Amino acid sequence: MASLNMGNPERTGGSGRSIQLPSESKLIARRAKIEERGVERIISGLERSVIIVEDTPENAELESLRTLSGSGRSGDVRYDDVGNIILPTYQPVKTRLIEDPEGRVKKEILLPSGEKTTTIYRREIVNPVGRKFKVLKPPGRSPDYLTNLPEKKPVKELIRSTVEGGIEIAIRQQMNVLEKYELGQPEGVEIEFARKVISFSEGLAFRFLLKRSVTREDLSQLSREIGNFLEDIGPYDPRDKRKSEVFHHLRKAAQPDRRGNPNWLRLMEHLLAARTRAVFRLTDISLTIGKFDRNFRELFNKREMYRWGFDLAARQLEYVLSAHTAFSQKKKFISYREKEGLNDVLIFIVKSHLAKPKVNPYLRSARWAAINIKGCEDKEKDANRAILGNEVADKIFRRTPVTDLVLRGQFGEAARKIGLSIRQLRKTLVDYESIENA
Repeated sequence: MASLNMGNPERTGGSGRSIQLPSESKLIARRAKIEERGVERIISGLERSVIIVEDTPENAELESLRTLSGSGRSGDVRYDDVGNIILPTYQPVKTRLIEDPEGRVKKEILLPSGEKTTTIYRREIVNPVGRKFKVLKPPGRSPDYLTNLPEKKPVKELIRSTVEGGIEIAIRQQMNVLEKYELGQPEGVEIEFARKVISFSEGLAFRFLLKRSVTREDLSQLSREIGNFLEDIGPYDPRDKRKSEVFHHLRKAAQPDRRGNPNWLRLMEHLLAARTRAVFRLTDISLTIGKFDRNFRELFNKREMYRWGFDLAARQLEYVLSAHTAFSQKKKFISYREKEGLNDVLIFIVKSHLAKPKVNPYLRSARWAAINIKGCEDKEKDANRAILGNEVADKIFRRTPVTDLVLRGQFGEAARKIGLSIRQLRKTLVDYESIENA
């Protein structure tokens, strides 16, 4: 394709042959291709932010924790051995440009004489306190990457924080984040901004596509319309590269070309470029929302699974008490084989439903109910003390578990203790029934 000429819609080559510039259909097709490739790059991670984390022993320990989803994604919910939930947040990091011939950022400078020169910069993070960082994304980068960053990639610090409370609190926190992206909220304003730019730039582009020409009067009118639009959507942060580009292209669309002439092709290029930047911005925001939404769904689904398991375990234990002959008092002699069968059922309930919870409050409650039924091996006592607390753990360790009572034939006491586990499970379900009030 011939290079674009920002002057007349067609120009003459050295041989006198007329070179046709792209028609409107080719122009739109090319712009659609640019958007498609750009969106693909954003989704694939090539255009996403640089993600860093402070290189400390505490963060290394948090990074080594398992994710609730079982994935290896750095932005997923994590949990520790005692059931605490660790949620991720992202903090923008400032950067600066420093003149450096080894840098990767090139800028064209117009000298007072009218000549142009190219200055090469090194882009680095602003780190006044001298903290050390590790680069999580893009993967495989050394810390030196942060002293010579690509020009347009924003940098964000991943901060992991432990939730003060259980899974219901974590769900509420994710809900609060997602609510901020609703229209009228600070983050939601950014979504509305991108949508307005797309609608506005498309409307202008359609108008001039139909007209297929532009006059000085058109540019004057367009300048007023764009000025009013930019005033209506409010101020912008100059550090926000993608938003700045939107403003730049909209303003350029209403200006004549270098020769001072109205230029239809130049006008269309800038209007469609503004739309493209807004599409990229909307894609970016969607990915950000997707991270929080994914974590919200993971937390919510795990909570529902835990509660369903608690209810099912409680009902199954109730059925054992009502249906098994050992507790019906209709059969005085229970064989050893029948006792083993009863214990197999009890252990099956524990392993199927009470071993699943990984986070509080369901981990603590499930662990208590499970130890009450099947006891605790010596090698697991330290871990369970950490989960239950020393006082509660030592108290339940001293008690005889249900499975031992069954083997001894002490079915009355076994029934009473099964009832304790049932009440523990039911109480947890009631206490944490409301996500909003838990």
